Amino acid sequence: MKHFLYKIIFTFLILFSNGFASDLSDPQPDQRTAATKLYIKTQVIPAAFGTQHFTGDQADKIVNIIYTAKTQGIPQDNNAVTVDFGYSFPHMSPSILSVLIPINQRVLSGAAAPIFYDFGSGYGQISLYVTFAGGRVFSIEQNVTVATQAQKRVYKALKDVAINETQKKAWWDNLTMFRGDALQLDSEKMYPKDRLIDVAYMGHFLHFLTPTQLPLFLSGLHKKMASGGTITALVHAPFGKAVDLFVDQKAAKSDFPGHMVFTQDSTRVAQAHEKPGHYYAVETTTPKNSDHMGGLAVHFFDADTLREVFEGSGYEVINCLYLNGNYQDVGNTLGADDFRKGEHVLWITAQKSNTND
Repeated sequence: MKHFLYKIIFTFLILFSNGFASDLSDPQPDQRTAATKLYIKTQVIPAAFGTQHFTGDQADKIVNIIYTAKTQGIPQDNNAVTVDFGYSFPHMSPSILSVLIPINQRVLSGAAAPIFYDFGSGYGQISLYVTFAGGRVFSIEQNVTVATQAQKRVYKALKDVAINETQKKAWWDNLTMFRGDALQLDSEKMYPKDRLIDVAYMGHFLHFLTPTQLPLFLSGLHKKMASGGTITALVHAPFGKAVDLFVDQKAAKSDFPGHMVFTQDSTRVAQAHEKPGHYYAVETTTPKNSDHMGGLAVHFFDADTLREVFEGSGYEVINCLYLNGNYQDVGNTLGADDFRKGEHVLWITAQKSNTND
């Protein structure tokens, strides 16, 4: 039943995002701003958070939070142990809505608040949204500076939107923000044995895991998921010169053809037999726009490779779709020629089966 519900939600979200793009096609900046804010208030907020939660003034504040959110870089500290470089993507994309809508529906039905984990939470925008939606939120961010900023910003936003002290306290009590390594699944602090995860979100987190870490993390997390629990994740498809490397490695039957190491002047394919911090490499030209990844291992995926990783870790894949630069669905069958035309993101939702580990 839950699987069927997600299929309905995905169909709705594809139409929703396409409608969003067409409604905001006015070239005049002022008119576009007004149209965007109106759309967020009348369409996004009711779908994602439920209108009965908020007064008109609160809804206006949330509109401004969503509208003014910016993509931000996660600074690199050049420490091989704690490096955590990526981007914090705050946009209200279909993938984010696919998490918020079921959580809000569950809360509005009177059920207990679902346990939500935000892996690689960055500046905490998604955790903020899920708190508004009624989830019990646990966010994990490894970068010390970013995690500290996120705590200040998210708790302040909840305080600013709350209609009174009671609502603020309820939101604050429903949110726990960790500065830590999400891969430490044996941490009783982050993963107490009596807490099972209903919903997990990984926005541009998995593609920084090595071929050794990735299946170990997903299979270990499987044991900590509630029956029927879901994971929604975003990862990058190969782009630029990385496409040729990916194609070559896939033809060579590599289990992880998209695992690459970026330097300032070259890209290296990291083979699946790597040890932590050591990579067997073949140099080639740096992919376009990848110089910000200098010295980092990055994992690209196509739909087939990503599905295999999740299914091999015990999950049932509900959907695995490519999104373009505007986070609009462009199908599930892109190939190398499509990757060369521009950057794409893979959006996967997978579910723990209703069986015991």
